[in-house]
Amino acid sequence: MTEGVGQGVSVTAPGRDDASLSRRRFLAQGLGGITVLGLGGWAASRPRRPRRGIRVDVLSRVFNGQDLQLASFLIGVVAPGRPDHAALIRAGANVAQALAWALAPSGATETWRLDELARRRGPGLATSDDREILRDREEADRRFLEALRVMLPGTEFFRLYLDGLLSGARATLGRVAAARLARMAGVSVLGRDEVDFLLGPEGPERALLSIRPLHAFRRYTYYRYLSVRELFEATGGAPGGVDLPGGVDLVVPTVAGFDGRLGSRATPTPPGDQLLAMARLVTLCGGRLHPLVPFDQCRQTDGRDSLALVQDAVERRGFVGVTLSSPLGQGNASADGSLRALLAWCAREEVAVVAEPEPEAWSRLLAFHPGLRLGVRRGGLEGSPPRGSGLMYGIDWIRRSIQGEVSDLLRRDGPVLGDDAVAFLGLRKGRRTRERLERFYDRHRITAPAWMLALDEPGTGRGIPGPERPTV
Repeated sequence: MTEGVGQGVSVTAPGRDDASLSRRRFLAQGLGGITVLGLGGWAASRPRRPRRGIRVDVLSRVFNGQDLQLASFLIGVVAPGRPDHAALIRAGANVAQALAWALAPSGATETWRLDELARRRGPGLATSDDREILRDREEADRRFLEALRVMLPGTEFFRLYLDGLLSGARATLGRVAAARLARMAGVSVLGRDEVDFLLGPEGPERALLSIRPLHAFRRYTYYRYLSVRELFEATGGAPGGVDLPGGVDLVVPTVAGFDGRLGSRATPTPPGDQLLAMARLVTLCGGRLHPLVPFDQCRQTDGRDSLALVQDAVERRGFVGVTLSSPLGQGNASADGSLRALLAWCAREEVAVVAEPEPEAWSRLLAFHPGLRLGVRRGGLEGSPPRGSGLMYGIDWIRRSIQGEVSDLLRRDGPVLGDDAVAFLGLRKGRRTRERLERFYDRHRITAPAWMLALDEPGTGRGIPGPERPTV
């Protein structure tokens, strides 16, 4: 979850999940589908008082376990980042995928659910909606725990997991708890109390492991919107040990199912449905979620459709930029032509583009498309970044969620710096992205979010002080 992005021109229904969308139907229907009157989303019905500086996370992914080949994600993306627990993560990859593909809602189901929440909200955030959201999470937890009881025993993952717990259980938790863990190794079905013990707030996973695999596996079975809400509500630690409430002000995520590194095999939720769910989330989040719309030049069938979809997402649906899902130069002649048309439009309309770090391609693109806002998706660059770049960082917490809750990560790493993201995305007054967002808020009757008010207040919006832009 730590891929640096730079700044400027040179930086780096239940019952409804049969509604799969074709590309043309998706385009014809549009990304947003509905306009919700008076919807302030999870922002307060009145703007929060602005604080000095904003926190922007440009590195998160928003997805659930049906959106991608989860086993490949865990093996290829998560495990390399935790070499001390790589064997355990690899062993759990297929277990996590089986749980997620069986339990996580599809994109069509989530879209239906978000429509229901939107219709019942009315002009503000009603208490009844909080109860409904809580029920979504409680039901997801219940189904996950019941599935875990029968799926864990007998797996290589559970054997390694218990070995890791037992190595320190007696000294940390005591003899009784250690004996309880040892008995689990021989059962064919776990009892409900045993699963509750493993996942409890004071349970052995939290006390004895530096990662929390079962907690992460559970999160992959949630509605996407619950994960977004968790990020908004988390508290983060500022330098000097002062907690900053309210989580991240603005989340600018990618959609994981379009990440070229995760392979091209089909997933239970097709890409069109994922984007439709994301578009519903943009409106429901009241100005705190504005994603990057993916463009994959390696999977082109009709470049005009793809470009029109991107333009619709950016101009009308609250998406603030584009992410290229495949490395530059990997498409055929037709795909390359579509890419050139996309980049020309992005340069003309000041739309930020996030791509793989390929310095040779940067120079070529910037020569053909002067003014292009080109950002880098990953850290650890080979060679020098373009002149004038300033790396920023964020917490790709869905990938790193195997290490703990989002609050833990924010406390450990500090707040996400906002200055570079604000400049790169064009969020200040007078920039075209800002104008597009203002029109989006007007159409949907969304109150200006707190981050926008903070940027507009004289002498503010310069970002919360923090460490020197490390890559996490």
